[in-house]
Amino acid sequence: MRNSPFFFWSVVVVVVIVSLLRDANAESFRSWTFVDTKSGGFSVLSLEDERLIVAESGIPVQFCSRESGMICFSSEAVSFAIPVDDERRDYWTNGGRVYCVVRRFRDANDSERPEGAWLIYSREGEQCGGHEPYDQVAIFSQSAGLRMIRSSYRNGGFLELWAVDSDGFGSAAGR
Repeated sequence: MRNSPFFFWSVVVVVVIVSLLRDANAESFRSWTFVDTKSGGFSVLSLEDERLIVAESGIPVQFCSRESGMICFSSEAVSFAIPVDDERRDYWTNGGRVYCVVRRFRDANDSERPEGAWLIYSREGEQCGGHEPYDQVAIFSQSAGLRMIRSSYRNGGFLELWAVDSDGFGSAAGR
């Protein structure tokens, strides 16, 4: 029976259907894991639940739509955005915040690699520079996504998250 063409094509059809269902639902069940440097515990950014879970608290998160031109999320604790296109920009705005590329990390030969990471400062407003302090800093890589994000609060507190997943939020593989 296992050598029959019917068995072979039945298996192929089942594999294709399962793959299509998994791929269709993979985006809605996506989550990214971070280490919270303050508590030492894990934090999870969940697309399905639209939450950032930090120290057992679920903070509501809004994710950008595909039509926005951004890969982003925002919450009361931390926000992040990066343009979908791969154009080199020194800054961009999203949700009332400006994101300023401060440094592009380079390799030992001092040449920028496509998978190189960017150090991005962020604050409320529309322009980089000036005297207003930045309240967030992130490290982002086109190939690996969001690697670190730190948000400082006016009361002196902070939230700092380091990515655990090799394909972080916004990575080329996850788009």
